[in-house]
Amino acid sequence: MNKVKSICEDLVKEYEHKMKGKGSVFSSQSQTLNLIDVGVDGVNIDWRAKYQSFVSEQNIATAHRRSELDIYLEDGVLPDQGGEFDILTWWKVNGIKYPTLQIIARDLLAIPISNVASESSFSTG
Repeated sequence: MNKVKSICEDLVKEYEHKMKGKGSVFSSQSQTLNLIDVGVDGVNIDWRAKYQSFVSEQNIATAHRRSELDIYLEDGVLPDQGGEFDILTWWKVNGIKYPTLQIIARDLLAIPISNVASESSFSTG
């Protein structure tokens, strides 16, 4: 079981790395904007410096929290719904909670379950 979890963790890290490489739509725009505003007392407020400080604090906090995979595995098993469970709808609804796992599930669920030719399946010889 530890080997399976290790493989899943590696897969999540790989996808997270790919997602970080894409960046944000706003990242290129923020480089061209000068976000300085005048405060109430007339002192300039450098919003970019405040934002960078906020991001640094968030990154430190993120390093100490549980991984997305750990949270998913700790959530527990859903009760039987009498064959009415729709995995695609579940991932659509829960993708906000597990964004990286949602992308992995999308990619894995797109793989055909079987690629055996129907001829050989029904062959009697």
